[in-house]
Amino acid sequence: MLYNKQYRVESARLREYDYSICAWYYVTINVFQHQELLGFVQNNIMLLNDLGEIVQSEWLAIPRIRTNVGLDEFIIMPNHMHGIVIIEGNKAGNNDLFKNDKQNLSNIIRGFKGSVTSKIHKLGLTDFQWQPRFYDRVIRNERELFYIRQYIEQNPLKWDLSEELPDNLY
Repeated sequence: MLYNKQYRVESARLREYDYSICAWYYVTINVFQHQELLGFVQNNIMLLNDLGEIVQSEWLAIPRIRTNVGLDEFIIMPNHMHGIVIIEGNKAGNNDLFKNDKQNLSNIIRGFKGSVTSKIHKLGLTDFQWQPRFYDRVIRNERELFYIRQYIEQNPLKWDLSEELPDNLY
């Protein structure tokens, strides 16, 4: 799509969906140009390096920073990560809090990516960056949740089989 004489990529988000409502979301976040910077897979086990440890630490910090956000299964791979983000209602059961854009999925992921990037840059690795976007899917039922959890858990098992195939990223 052309906007202000520049081409823009169409959003991957569902057009009429409010990404701030209580729901479970499956996300995939890629390192820029799929560079393998976060560790390596050995004997079907993901081994994080220092950068991967930063990613893990910042991911696990999300619920401490955003009290109405929870996490479920996740995996950090050499050049991407998969995770399940849960946007919950507040303690009183009132969902009005989520009318604030700061609690939507895009801002949660943006904050995570920014924090990771900042910490890695402070180590002197100023070339590190994430892909500008991320993949998401609203998890619609228990069956889908089961298969997504299984996919995340088994991701390292598939790495050596076809690490260059795009299917390993989503």
